[in-house]
Amino acid sequence: MKKIILSSLMLAVAFAGKAQITISNSSFPKVGDRIIMHNDTLINSALTPGAAGPNQTWNFTSTILTGIQDTNTGVALSAAPLSSSYPGATIAINQGGGNYAFMKAGTTNLEVLGFSGDLMGTGTPLAIHFNPSQIVAKAGMTFGSSYTNTSGFSITLPGSAVGQPTLDSIRMTLTQRVYNNFDAWGSVTTATGTYNCLRNNTLNVSIQSIDVSLPFLGWQLGVQVDSSASGSYLFLDNTSALEVAGIDVDSFGNVTSARYREFSSVNGVSAVKESSINMNVFPSPASSASVILTSGLTAGNYTGEIYTVNGQLVNQLSLVAASGVVAMNLHDSNLSTGTYVASVRNAAGEVVVSRKFQFVK
Repeated sequence: MKKIILSSLMLAVAFAGKAQITISNSSFPKVGDRIIMHNDTLINSALTPGAAGPNQTWNFTSTILTGIQDTNTGVALSAAPLSSSYPGATIAINQGGGNYAFMKAGTTNLEVLGFSGDLMGTGTPLAIHFNPSQIVAKAGMTFGSSYTNTSGFSITLPGSAVGQPTLDSIRMTLTQRVYNNFDAWGSVTTATGTYNCLRNNTLNVSIQSIDVSLPFLGWQLGVQVDSSASGSYLFLDNTSALEVAGIDVDSFGNVTSARYREFSSVNGVSAVKESSINMNVFPSPASSASVILTSGLTAGNYTGEIYTVNGQLVNQLSLVAASGVVAMNLHDSNLSTGTYVASVRNAAGEVVVSRKFQFVK
C-alpha cells in the first residue's frame, strides 16, 4: 500500500508542473493588446513538433530562434481604414505596413471577417471579405477536441490593377478547409520562458483559382487552378490567440517555417519581463577573435551557453551583467567550423535571448 501511495504522490508531483489547459475566450484579442512574433529565418534541421499525447515537454530554445519580427496590435475599428466594410467586426488588428485584419470576437469563436490594405502595391487600400469567415480560435477546446472550418474569399479587380491592362477584369478565389486536432498538452520552453500549452495539429487544404474577363469574349473560368495541403503545429496558452510557438510543415511533413511569441502585452500587462534584449556577434562570421555581446539585461548573474544545432552543449560560462551588458569571448571556445546557437540564461535558469551564428575556424 505504501508503494502505491508513494507512486501516486510522485506521479502527482510530476504532473504538477504541467497543467492541461482549456482554451477560453479570455485569450481573444482586445483593443490595446500587442503581440510580437519572431519568425525564424534559419530552419534548424533538428526542429520537430514532437510527439502527441498528454504531459509532453517541448524545448525550442535552441531550435526556434530570433528572426524577423511581426507586430500585431489590437485597435479600435475607428482607427482602421475601410472598417465600415466589416459591420460585424468587433476589433481590428494592425499588422503593420497599413494592413489590417478585421475580427469578430464572440463567446465561443474568434473569426477573421477579412483584411484591408494595399495588397496589390498600387497605393490604394483594398477590402477582402471572407465568406464564410475563418475561425482562428475556439473557446472550450481541450486535449482530444477537434473542429473543422471552411472559409474563403473572392475578389474581382480591373486588369490594370494587377499589371494586365489587356484584361477587362481578373477574379481571384480562395477556398480553404482547416482541420484542427488538439492532440497534445504539456510544457513549452522558448527563449522567453516556459508555458503550459495545448497543441493544435492543423491541416490546411486549399484551392486557389483565377478567372479572367477578356474584351468581347467575357469570362474565361479556371485559367489557373492550384491546390495545396500544408500543416501547422500551434502551441497555445490562454494569454493570447497567437501561439506561444508555431511550426509549419509541408504536405510531406518537412518543416518550412517556425516562430515564437517574444512579447505580449495584454490589457497593458507585459507577459515577458525582458523584451529589449539584443545579442550580436562581432565580427561576423564568427572566429576565435569574435565576441558575442548581449545588451539590455537587468543587473545580475547569468550563464552563457553555446550549443550545436543538434542541441549538444559545447561551452558554458558564468557572466555578470553589472551595466546590462555581458560578453562571451570565443578565443577559448575550441569550436569547429559550423553553425552554433548562443544563449544567455538568467539566475532562474530561463533563456532570455538566443541566436544562431556561423563559426569559421
